[in-house]
Amino acid sequence: MINQNNDSFRENFDLSNNEKFSIKSFRDIREIANATPFDRFIGVPVAGDTLNHLGILPGDLLIVKLTQNYGSESNLAVWETQHGRTAKFAYENIGEIVLHNKADWFQTWMTDEVKLIGVVVRVERDL
Repeated sequence: MINQNNDSFRENFDLSNNEKFSIKSFRDIREIANATPFDRFIGVPVAGDTLNHLGILPGDLLIVKLTQNYGSESNLAVWETQHGRTAKFAYENIGEIVLHNKADWFQTWMTDEVKLIGVVVRVERDL
């Protein structure tokens, strides 16, 4: 289980930093099941095509619960890397985190090079 409850992660995961989490647009979303009053969520638009095989397409909106606990390797999550944010699955390998799309794409990062933003709880698409 990937759990980034360490000081170096907290230093780089400042939710009050308006540059990192600036508001680009507003939209209504459906209620999120099992959400507590203290849970925080963001909407992240999909820009790439590496999740197309899962039915997640460019323009879809990922509803992401902000958390430092990845939980299960079956969770799709949003990660901050040196190249920007990406939505991928992950697993740990001694001192490394491997981000992948459950098909033919993967990247290996040292654990201090990648930061968990949150876990995807739903995918929304405008028709």
